[in-house]
Amino acid sequence: MRPERGRPRRPARASLAVALLAGSCCFSCKSDAERAHQGQVARLAEHIERLRRADNDAKREPLAALAAVPCPDADACALQDLCLRGYRLHQGALDAISALDRLSRNDAPPPADVGQRLEQAQRDLTQAKTLTSECAEQQIRVVRHALLP
Repeated sequence: MRPERGRPRRPARASLAVALLAGSCCFSCKSDAERAHQGQVARLAEHIERLRRADNDAKREPLAALAAVPCPDADACALQDLCLRGYRLHQGALDAISALDRLSRNDAPPPADVGQRLEQAQRDLTQAKTLTSECAEQQIRVVRHALLP
């Protein structure tokens, strides 16, 4: 989800960039296994960033790509799962809203449960916002833990 216009971007991205840069500097003093692990965590973080930056109508592809990335350890797997849950819920709510929008343009009378479906989509968006915010926070923690000494 993108920040609203006029709101400053979170400093989390700057922190993530610094952590990735610092981690890449440490690659030279690590074993091959440690470098491979760090590379996998960095790859996972990059897929999360692509998903986060994607416009709402273009999130399906990065969502599928994130789901296909192997996670290297329990923390990374928990992060991936959290982000997938949040963005899948977000995508499902957007799909429900789009379906309701299409129904509203139809000449047929709306289904009896249209209000309930809209309320559920709104609840899902609220929950998705919480989960995706947690995703961003956990991403920073996991990347720092994996890349910084």
